[in-house]
Amino acid sequence: MRSFLIGVDEVGRGALAGQVYAAAVILRNKDLSAIPTYFLNKLKDSKRLSPKKRLSIYTTSLEYGLIFGVGVATVKEVDQFNVLNATMIAMARAINQCVLIAKLCLLRNNADNQVRYDIAVDGVSNPKNFGVPCSSNYYYRTIKSGDASIPEISCASIIAKVLRDREMIELHDQFPSYDLIRNKGYGTKKHMLALKKNGASEIHRLSFKPIRRT
Repeated sequence: MRSFLIGVDEVGRGALAGQVYAAAVILRNKDLSAIPTYFLNKLKDSKRLSPKKRLSIYTTSLEYGLIFGVGVATVKEVDQFNVLNATMIAMARAINQCVLIAKLCLLRNNADNQVRYDIAVDGVSNPKNFGVPCSSNYYYRTIKSGDASIPEISCASIIAKVLRDREMIELHDQFPSYDLIRNKGYGTKKHMLALKKNGASEIHRLSFKPIRRT
C-alpha cells in the first residue's frame, strides 16, 4: 500500500471579517506529480513570505498540477459553530477535496488506489470528527508550528493565504470603508474606527467580542 502525506493549514481564523480558508496539499509522490527540489526549498510559513512570493508559489503550484483541495467556512458558520469548529469544518472540506482529486489522478494513471493517507494538520486541533474519513487508511496527527517545518503544511498555508487575500481584496470594492485591501479583515486601528462609525457589515463575524463591543 502506498502512502500519501497531506499537509493541512488554515488562514483567517483570527480575522474580524471574511471566511476562514483551509488548504490540503500532497507534494511528493511519483504516482501523482513530480515536484522539483528547488520548489520545495521555497516553501515556508506564509507569514514569512511577501505577497509577491506567495503568489509566485501558488502560480507554480498550478503549473505543476499540484494535488490540493481548498475548503472554506462561511461567516455564518463561524458565528453559528464558533471559530474553532468552523476552522475544522473548512479543513475537513479541504481534505475531502484533496483526497477526491488524488483518487481521480490515480484512476487516470491506472495506479492502484489502495492508499494510506497520513494527514498532518498545523496546530493542536484535529478535524477528523468534522466530516472527513476515519477509516483505517486515514491517520491524523497535529503538529504545532507545522507550517514552519513540514513543506506540505507550508504549501497549504500559502495556497489558503493567496486565495483568502484575493477574496478580501474583491470584498474591498463592496465595503471600502473597512480598508479590507490592507487589513484582510483583521482588527487594525483603521478597521476598528470604521466599525465604530459604520457598524458591522454582512461579512463581519458578529460573535467576535471586538465587534460586539462596537
